[in-house]
Amino acid sequence: MGLPRPRGDPAAYLALPAALSGKVGQTAEFVIGPDPANPGRFFAHARATVIAFGNFSDRDFDGMAGDWAILRLDECLGKKFGFLKYSRSGHEGPLPRGDLMTIGFPRSRGRQAGITVETGCRARDHGPVEGLMGVDCAFEAGMSGGPVLERQVDGSWLVVGLIQQSMGGTDKLLPSYSMAYRNQAVSVTAFRNALDGVLRAEAKRILAKPTT
Repeated sequence: MGLPRPRGDPAAYLALPAALSGKVGQTAEFVIGPDPANPGRFFAHARATVIAFGNFSDRDFDGMAGDWAILRLDECLGKKFGFLKYSRSGHEGPLPRGDLMTIGFPRSRGRQAGITVETGCRARDHGPVEGLMGVDCAFEAGMSGGPVLERQVDGSWLVVGLIQQSMGGTDKLLPSYSMAYRNQAVSVTAFRNALDGVLRAEAKRILAKPTT
């Protein structure tokens, strides 16, 4: 797209909100490994390049389901920090059924070290279009793009979505799930085909490289 290709031999990918991308080829600094003792400090960083993104719009639910972007890292930070697998086709119904976990950086703790993790929440409703789901996990400004993980029967975790937005905020404790205060996530079904395609293309690129 007229921009330089990523340096090195990148082999890592991310899915993030489309709002973070303007076009294919746009780059941003990606940080990982928050220092548990020093707010705002991280143990590693790499440049990330946008290689695909959804048709995002906040005007309707179809546009909200396009709130994703796939970024390619210059370095495979997963070799040091580990990987999160994503839910594959046929492994789930309309909604994840297991316990969920969310990870993020809520604005309210912006000056504190570490991250916020919530466990034990659940997916509650599907839609109203494919690629969106409502959950009873607690969302706050600043958490957008954080992973929504589902616990598997073997104890492992799969990425099933991305934190998106709260449809209505409240400071009170709700006795039960309410659509009026729906916390919405972008389901992995919204970007899974695009991510599968990117990984297939990467495999072909690696296989086509001459061996030395």
